[in-house]
Amino acid sequence: MLIILLSLLPCLFWLAFFYVQDWHDREPISLVFVTFLLGIFATIPALIFNTVGIVFVAFFLGQNSFLSNFVQFFGIVGPVEESAKLLAVLVFAYKQPEFDEPIDGVIYAAAAALGFAAAENVLYVSQFQNLEILKIRGPISNAGHALFSAFWGLALSQAKAASNVRGKRTNIIIYGLLLAAITHGLFDFILVMIGDKSLILSFITILLLMGGMFWYVESNVLEFIKKSPKRNESAKLKAVLRCPNCGQVGRAGLICRKCRKKLPQIDLGEMRSCAKCSAINEPGSVSCNYCHQSLLAIVQSAPTSVYPHFIKITELGTEEILHVLDKPSIAIGKTLDNEFVLDDETVENRHALVFWDERGYHIVQDLNSINGVFINGKRVNEGYLQNGYEVRFGQVRLIYRALNIMQI
Repeated sequence: MLIILLSLLPCLFWLAFFYVQDWHDREPISLVFVTFLLGIFATIPALIFNTVGIVFVAFFLGQNSFLSNFVQFFGIVGPVEESAKLLAVLVFAYKQPEFDEPIDGVIYAAAAALGFAAAENVLYVSQFQNLEILKIRGPISNAGHALFSAFWGLALSQAKAASNVRGKRTNIIIYGLLLAAITHGLFDFILVMIGDKSLILSFITILLLMGGMFWYVESNVLEFIKKSPKRNESAKLKAVLRCPNCGQVGRAGLICRKCRKKLPQIDLGEMRSCAKCSAINEPGSVSCNYCHQSLLAIVQSAPTSVYPHFIKITELGTEEILHVLDKPSIAIGKTLDNEFVLDDETVENRHALVFWDERGYHIVQDLNSINGVFINGKRVNEGYLQNGYEVRFGQVRLIYRALNIMQI
């Protein structure tokens, strides 16, 4: 029992260190604890695969050679252990609605990694019957486990916020896992190959590696804290409208630049500028009143998805799919528990909902957001979508794309 308690202490210390990094909305202790336990259980499949893999490598490449150690650490130990820890988060914490901030990926990755490290502590101390091992593993190996896993922890948060098209989210997670496996393998490789020859050189190299990883992880964590969707309310936008006194276009609630009278506070919509003649049109207009140019963003382009989807127009004038509407109901907002994440200060944590109605059309519904939902420049509480319609959430402008949509 004493061995178990002493083995847990350094891991609990590092877990507390990472846990308090979440300033705005700390994760439930129960979820962190379950993830920690799953990290402990993850050592079982990792031990099996590691043992089989190391025996296989030793049989074909021999033991303790440069090549066998390279294959062992970079091809087996690193990938196997990081995959086991990643699975511990994917099967539980990643699916929870509490996983809603970018920093949460780091917190849950650290919990799983330190549970894994705690089990390793017990194994090593029991095997060698020497508590002195914890003096090395506590500040170095245990912290290393958390830092390795932070790479795929960051990737989990990025994947939740990424487009759901063409396996993009999966690719992000795989890339993060590869980075974790490489740094993990490099750490072990340095300890074995350099540590046997020079403890001082090994220590300096490990210190530089861990310092670089810590700087990378902590810089991302600080950025997440600064931009956390839980830090404050959404920034209030002012609608573009026409002055009722002189007709000058201005911002709601501000002083008119022409007649110097205050514009009304009522947010009815936004005046729409024609891309061809630059004329200003009323909210909700779909064609210019002056040159009759369409104000919608319909272009002739090859279909890129069989499902309706939201796209944005890039600076090069091409379309980029941001989200495929492949579910009956899609929540849109700033936090990671939404199906469609829009990272913008004018978008609220739970901003809008897009769903199928009984007629087979998509409907967008405003969820009482401050900055509202606009269809073709007109603010709506709820509205049907048609191919080419511009939809704005806060200040994020998107285009709705759908194939074979009939006019309502």
